Amino acid sequence: MVSRNVTLVSDLAAAQAARIQDVISETARKVEETRDEVKAVLAHPAAALSDVLAFLKGIRRGLEVYRQLGGFSSLLFGLRLTAYGSRPASRAG
Repeated sequence: MVSRNVTLVSDLAAAQAARIQDVISETARKVEETRDEVKAVLAHPAAALSDVLAFLKGIRRGLEVYRQLGGFSSLLFGLRLTAYGSRPASRAG
């Protein structure tokens, strides 16, 4: 009975050790993947930065055009006149 219990405990300890080893291996693999991804991003920061700057430049240009066209109030003015069957007058400015 004692030898059976010792064998059982020994088998359980070996199984737990194998599980711990698997967890450590998986964690190490994930750390390496994360490190590689960080390296890739840091290797080309100019590309990521230029994408963000291009997006912001597009937003800024869109807002400039929107303001030049008179903004939201101009849109409403045009819709009201069109709804009544006349054309919106061109704005001097």
